[in-house]
Amino acid sequence: MAICIRRRFLPPGRVMLILAAGISAVFLGFCFFYPVLALAWLGVGQAGEVGYFSTFSRVLSDSFTWQAIRDTLILAVGGTFFSILVGLPLAWVLYCLKFRFRTALRTAITIPFVLPTIGVATAFKALLAEGGWLASMGLDGTLGAVILAMVFYNVSLVVRTVGPVWTRIDYRSYQAARTLGAAPTRAFFTVTLPQLLGAIASAASLVFLYCSSSYSLVMILGGIGVATLESQIYQTTSVDLDLAAAAVLALLQVVVVAVALAGSQHFQNKARGGVKLKVVESSRTARGKQRFAVWGAAAVIVILIALPMAQVVARSFRRRGQWTLQNYIDLTRSDASILVDQPVINSLGVSLRTALIGAVVSTLLGALVAAVTSRQYRNPRLARAAEIFDSINMLPLGVSSVVIGLGFLITLAAPPWNLAESPFLLPIAQALGASPLVIRLMRPMLQTINPKQREVAATLGACPSRIFLTIDGPYIWGAVVVAFGFAFAVCFGEFGAASFLVMPDSLTLPVMIYKLSGSAGPAENGMAMAAAVILCLTCSAVMSAVEALRKRKVGEY
Repeated sequence: MAICIRRRFLPPGRVMLILAAGISAVFLGFCFFYPVLALAWLGVGQAGEVGYFSTFSRVLSDSFTWQAIRDTLILAVGGTFFSILVGLPLAWVLYCLKFRFRTALRTAITIPFVLPTIGVATAFKALLAEGGWLASMGLDGTLGAVILAMVFYNVSLVVRTVGPVWTRIDYRSYQAARTLGAAPTRAFFTVTLPQLLGAIASAASLVFLYCSSSYSLVMILGGIGVATLESQIYQTTSVDLDLAAAAVLALLQVVVVAVALAGSQHFQNKARGGVKLKVVESSRTARGKQRFAVWGAAAVIVILIALPMAQVVARSFRRRGQWTLQNYIDLTRSDASILVDQPVINSLGVSLRTALIGAVVSTLLGALVAAVTSRQYRNPRLARAAEIFDSINMLPLGVSSVVIGLGFLITLAAPPWNLAESPFLLPIAQALGASPLVIRLMRPMLQTINPKQREVAATLGACPSRIFLTIDGPYIWGAVVVAFGFAFAVCFGEFGAASFLVMPDSLTLPVMIYKLSGSAGPAENGMAMAAAVILCLTCSAVMSAVEALRKRKVGEY
């Protein structure tokens, strides 16, 4: 009698999900957890002359450490406060009032957030330094200069976070308070503001997160007396050559950023469920005094955004008080400055290459994670596991790129891996910072796929591969295109990890700009301005292409 044994195989879809989760988990474990844990061990785990935690105690007893912590908190709090102060009125004008050029102003207010921070820092350096249009303010090399650049960079985040909530608040409660005799100011503080607190707190915590890790702004705009945790990490690593002390400072930076990230997540959840909002946005046509508010908002946006960018463009065409193209011509010469021994334009090629590799890696990694976490699981345990997996892959967002760069330097660039000269080391570090953004962009798009479409296609006889190509394919392609564009922009302008990992003969454009802008020579300053213009134009071109694809309904983000 023959016995027939039936083998049970996992469905192909389940195998693909397990494979996707496994690949992304291995990548995250080797490229994130391994460097970060090695950094923690170097800082607090190794026994020194006194014993364990001796380096930690030595760093905490140093007055420079507490100055760095103080300056980090001052900049983060100051940048957050003034970003909220400027952003709230702009959010009301741009979302609660209707006027002719509202769309143009909304687009303009978003521009700073997608520009490379090194380009923003260079623009404000040109504006505030000697010969700049605002040099008389005396802010060059001070905390005020860094805070001003932080406001430029983060005010759009406040507007985009608070504005959509403000325009969906039921206006009838405010009208009722006014009818009962409340003055406009009292009605706002007693009726409207309590409903906005969740969104404001969410925006403030996110701005605090970005301000506490604004490495390039501090390095370019901060003077000798400005020392944050990130700049102190760079100083301790590159000048003092004390990797153990740098590791301790990195751990302190991780604590600051982690607290800000946890606060951001808490307030975001509170903002979603704390207020009942209308489904449809509502806004009123600007009339009377409201028109003055519109023109005031337009003036603030022009001054805040156009002035720094116009200054850096103007400075890129001037040298020693004369209008010239020499700054751009010198970018192609290897003997234009004693600070560089190769044409600066070569750094553009290096940045494009590393950004391309980083964008591909982060897009593939993000697509794998999004494919796993966007599925609708019937098993509650699998659904919970997918949520935990998604949260784990968000952890690189809570670690500064400076910390990641230092972690790579002491692990992957050292024995036994010896990847210091590998062309993939820097792109992988950049991909770690971009992958959480890719996941957040792709997951909502993939969640719009209706599972019933797959079931109907299977019922009609379509094979799994055809179902994937015809049902999932268009959504995935649209998500990949948009996510790749954003990942490329993030990797292209990345400066924190690059400052630790680039080789002298292959500097990226942001690192080259920092190197040139640190000189007092007119040639070096002019070349830095020209390079910053090229950096911002390239990044803007990429984001414009992404926006064009989005408007063609390739996908939403």
